[in-house]
Amino acid sequence: ICSDYNFDGFRVDHIDHIVDAFSETKEGIPISYRAPREVLGKLNKELKKEIPHFAALAEYMLWDNFFGEYHNDMAFDLLWGSDIVSQYQKTPERIAQDNAQLAEYNAALDSNTPKLSILKTYNNQDGEFRSIDQYPGQLGEDGALFKWFKFKSLPGGSQSQRPVLYIDGDESFTKTGIESVIGEEKSMLRGKNYEFYKKFDAINRFTLNNDLTRYGFSEIYLNDNETGFTSWMIRSENEDLERLLVVANRFAPTEKMPEEQKDGSSQTTVKEGKAVINAQLPLPDGFKLAAEYVFSNETDNFEEYELNMCCQKLCFEHLSPSEFKIFKITRV
Repeated sequence: ICSDYNFDGFRVDHIDHIVDAFSETKEGIPISYRAPREVLGKLNKELKKEIPHFAALAEYMLWDNFFGEYHNDMAFDLLWGSDIVSQYQKTPERIAQDNAQLAEYNAALDSNTPKLSILKTYNNQDGEFRSIDQYPGQLGEDGALFKWFKFKSLPGGSQSQRPVLYIDGDESFTKTGIESVIGEEKSMLRGKNYEFYKKFDAINRFTLNNDLTRYGFSEIYLNDNETGFTSWMIRSENEDLERLLVVANRFAPTEKMPEEQKDGSSQTTVKEGKAVINAQLPLPDGFKLAAEYVFSNETDNFEEYELNMCCQKLCFEHLSPSEFKIFKITRV
C-alpha cells in the first residue's frame, strides 16, 4: 500500500489504553481486544525497514504520559496531544510545560534514536460528542482564534517539535455537523464565516513565515492566573538579538469548565471571561520596543509597524477576552 500510493505515514486508531491496566497485566500479558504493544511494535518496525522515514502516528491522548512505551516499545514517531479532552487546561503556561516535558524526554535519548513528536491538536469536530465536548467553537470566535494562535506561537525548540494537527479542514468556523455525516454518504454543511477565515489564515501565514515562531523557543514572561493577563517571549535557540513579545488576555469569551461538586462529582459550567483593565508589562532588561504586528483588513495579513518608543514598560487600558498583541523587541 505504501509503495502503491506513496503514503508518508499511517495513523493507528483506538490504541489509547495499550499499556495500562485495561489492556495488560503487571507482567505485560495482553488481556483486552486491543492490539498488544508487541504486535504494534513489530508492525511499525517492519514498515520502517522498507521506508526509514515512514511516519507512525498513535491516537494516544497521553493518558499517564507513556512516552517511552509508545515511542520505544511500539516505535511510534508521533502521538496525539491531550488537547482534545483537556482544552480548558491548555493555557500558554501549560503548553510551555508540555514543551519542556517533551524536550526533557528527547534530550535523554541516545543520539541514534529518532526524536518523538507530540501533536498539538486543534479539534473542530467534537462539540457533538458529549463525552469529549472540548472544541474551539465553544470558546467563541475570538477564543477559537486565540487557541489557534497559542498552538502556532509557542514553539518548544529543537528538542520539542510539536506540529499542529487540524481536524476538520473547514476554517470557516463550522461548529456542528460532523456527527450526522459519519458513516453516511452525504456532505457536511459548511459555515461561511469569511471574516473568521481571514484571521485564521493570517495567523497561520504569519507564524509559518516567521523564523522565531517556526524554529524558535518560547518561554512564559508573565502569568496572572486571577486576571488572565499573560505574556510570553519567543527567541532563537542560537542568537538572542531579537525576540517576539506576546501579550494577551488568556481567558476565552466563553468556555466550558468542569467544577467539582460537594459529593465529589463533576459538573460542567460555562465560564465567561472578563477584560484585563489597566495592566502594565515591563520590557525585559537590555531590550527596546521595535515594532508591533497588527492584523490588517486591507491585506488580510499581519503587517509590521515600526515603533520608536523609549518606554521601558507597556500599558494596556483594556484587553478583551482572548485579545492578543504581538511586538518585536530588539537588543539595545
